[in-house]
Amino acid sequence: MPGEIFSPTIYPDNLLPGVVFGPDKTLGAGNLRGPTNEPRRQLEPLIVSAGTFTLNVDERTLNIDGKIVDLTPIDTALAKTLIQNAGVLVSKEELLHAMFADVSDYAPDLERDQNLLYVHMCFLRRKMEPIPKKRTYIRTIRGQGYILDIEGKSQQGLIYSQELNPEEDSSEEIVEDAYFVLYQKAQRVVSKATGKSMRIQHATVPILAAFLKNPGAEFSLVDLLKERGETENLTNRHAKNTIPTAIRLLRLALEQNPKKPEYIHTIREFGYCYKPPQSESEKRGR
Repeated sequence: MPGEIFSPTIYPDNLLPGVVFGPDKTLGAGNLRGPTNEPRRQLEPLIVSAGTFTLNVDERTLNIDGKIVDLTPIDTALAKTLIQNAGVLVSKEELLHAMFADVSDYAPDLERDQNLLYVHMCFLRRKMEPIPKKRTYIRTIRGQGYILDIEGKSQQGLIYSQELNPEEDSSEEIVEDAYFVLYQKAQRVVSKATGKSMRIQHATVPILAAFLKNPGAEFSLVDLLKERGETENLTNRHAKNTIPTAIRLLRLALEQNPKKPEYIHTIREFGYCYKPPQSESEKRGR
């Protein structure tokens, strides 16, 4: 009608197949602007790589050892998250947030949206795996998430590697106790019992550092948010949505059996406590 003003509707890129969206994700946004003689800025493409995978985020193409594969927007978001965290377990929650990062006013919910994640991970495997059913690179960690295993050495979603020697970095921040050594900058934790070096996610590093510095101390969920450097949204609701995921990832790294933890203990309705098991000599000394 004359005189009415219509606002463009915002959709995900891939919601309507065959429809071209403008760079601001608005339907028909390109038709809302007239011709312009202003020179376009040439920006460097965003490239992320790990192993034989090189992802051009802007062009949505994946180079797999010389073979170029075209990706959808959701493929690109998932592949970027996995490649940037190669060798590290990425939770289902993180991948869902990556999928919907460009969708305004939508909060992903694991219970509601995890089937959608499974479908798109299946699509991505068809493009990244030489034999999708064998899952050479993208491994599922049941009940937790996925890991991009570029070396084929994953075990419980963690890659053990002795190639990195964080001690050679003089600026490395080291925290240790009788059981573990944490290299904070390198995001590595080494078991003193086995000598295995395990890479952990960035968000779990300050939590583990707090545990190792304060064995036996009880941390509330909000306390652990503060240890991660968060200053806003310090609420129990936010903490319940984020901290348990970080604890699950740490248990995968530290515990022989994450379902029966020996180091990181749950304090019901409160938080967590790092309390290593007593040695036989300690037990006899009681």
